[in-house]
Amino acid sequence: MTGPEPDNVAAEREQAHLDLHHRVAVPPTETITPPEEYL
Repeated sequence: MTGPEPDNVAAEREQAHLDLHHRVAVPPTETITPPEEYL
């Protein structure tokens, strides 16, 4: 953690990296399921 970039920049890049993996990990049905299914 001795890089020249600030902590917030490193955290932002890590969050984007995690977001990328999360998007792939989320099953398609979870985003397609209409609200009525949860009732």
